[in-house]
Amino acid sequence: YWRINPHPLFDADFYIGQMREAINQSPLMHYINGGHLHHDPHPLFQHTWYFISFPGLKKLTQHCPLLHYIKIGFRNNPSTHPLFHADFYAKNTGIPLADQKTTVNALMHFVTSTNPSLSCHPLFDLNFYHEQKDHHQQHVQPAYLTIKQYLLQPDCWAYSTHLLFDATFYSSQPSGKKTEKSPLEEYISHNFHIRNPHPLFNTRWYQGRKKNILQFTGQGRVPLVHFVLN
Repeated sequence: YWRINPHPLFDADFYIGQMREAINQSPLMHYINGGHLHHDPHPLFQHTWYFISFPGLKKLTQHCPLLHYIKIGFRNNPSTHPLFHADFYAKNTGIPLADQKTTVNALMHFVTSTNPSLSCHPLFDLNFYHEQKDHHQQHVQPAYLTIKQYLLQPDCWAYSTHLLFDATFYSSQPSGKKTEKSPLEEYISHNFHIRNPHPLFNTRWYQGRKKNILQFTGQGRVPLVHFVLN
């Protein structure tokens, strides 16, 4: 029963997949008993990204990031992963925000939705992605499963996720940090200020005309995200 997910935001198989050695307790217990210091509970909950919104939490190692998010953190509508842009998602779905506060857990809303066309990031255009990958076939699986497959299956990484994010062009550039993550996640997490996401989008040129962009945090620092949303 250990592989049965006890909560929509705890993916047991995903969690076990991060282990280098077998564990002798349930994945959830392992996570709560200190595993949260090194491992993530869900494909769209990355503790290092969550700490951008709550930097003080990084020093409070006794506090589990996912518990913090579920109990109180969600109210600030933070982004929990490079590919989950909480503000973008809230605005697109009508989740009410008052002074950037909400009573709706945006990530839970997305993960439990059955809507196949519900995008959680401005640089992940589901229709554009499916046109390449599925050759215009009707796609009916929930959007979350599409995002999850993209994140975890390297054979999906050859497909571009947005008209202005050319995966092949991006990956061909030698500069920046090479990771074992998807091109879009790698770009947002590490290389947004170094590599160009598209032949017609020059990062340094854009940064030179929007000089304060690097003063922002999280998604706000990414030039292409800024361009698409503004």
